[in-house]
Amino acid sequence: MKNLAIVLCIEANLSQENNNALLNLGIALHKGTNFPIQLFHVIENKDGNGVDTRFLEVENYLNHSLAELVKLGVPNATAKIEQGDFKSKLVENYPDSHLIVLGKSGLDNKNQHIEALGSNLEAIIMNSKSPVLIQKKSALDEILLAFDGRASIAKVTECPLFLSLANNARCVHVVSINNNLPLLEEQHELLCDELKASGIKIKSVFIDKCKLGIAEKLAEYERTNQIGLTVIGAFAKAKVRPFFLGSQTSKLLKEINSSIMFYR
Repeated sequence: MKNLAIVLCIEANLSQENNNALLNLGIALHKGTNFPIQLFHVIENKDGNGVDTRFLEVENYLNHSLAELVKLGVPNATAKIEQGDFKSKLVENYPDSHLIVLGKSGLDNKNQHIEALGSNLEAIIMNSKSPVLIQKKSALDEILLAFDGRASIAKVTECPLFLSLANNARCVHVVSINNNLPLLEEQHELLCDELKASGIKIKSVFIDKCKLGIAEKLAEYERTNQIGLTVIGAFAKAKVRPFFLGSQTSKLLKEINSSIMFYR
C-alpha cells in the first residue's frame, strides 16, 4: 500500500481566513485518521515575472502554517511548492492514495465561482484516482454516505481513510434514493452490512420515491441531520454520463452545506 497523506491545497491568495478553515479541517482529518498532512501550493505565474518574490512569500506563509500545526498537535506535517498549472501539478504529484482537500473560496452565493470550481473539480477527478474533498465544515461527527449502486462508492469499505473517519464518527448515514436501478435496495443493504461488520455505527435510509432532484434531496437530508461530511461516488457505470460531472457538480456544491468528498 502506498503512503497515505492528507493534501491541503493552500489557496493562491493566501487568505488567512480561508486557509485557517482548511487547516482546521486538516487537523480534524488527521485526528480521525492519523494520516500525515502535506500543505501544497502551486505558483501559477504564466509570464515568469516575480516568481522568486512570490516563492519566498509562499514559503514564509507555509512555514508559519506548519508552526501553527505543531502548536495544535500535528508535529509531522510537510509542505511542497510547485510552479505551473494547478490542476496538472496536483494530479502529477498526487495521482492516487491520497486525500486531496480544496478550500471553499468562492462557494458563498457566487455562482460564477461555483461553476469554475465545478469545472476544476471535474478535471481533477477525471485525471486522479485520489478522493477529492471540498472543505465547507470541519466537524466530522456525522457522515452521509450517498449510495446509488455504483461500484466506486461501494469500494469505500476498502478505503483505509474512509474507514478511519467512519469509525471515529458518531454515525454514518447510508442514504440511497431509488433511481430505478435493479437490485439497488439489496445492494444498499449489503453495503450497510459490510460497514456494520467493520464496527461502524450506521443509519440505513432508503428513499423509495422522491419529488425533489437527487442533489436537493441529499441537501435536505444533510441539513436536517447536521451532517459534517457528505461522501459521494464520482462516476457512474455503463453508458450513463458520469452523474457528478457538469451541472450536477455545481448543483451539489451550491445545495450541500457540509464538506463533500468525491470518491472515484
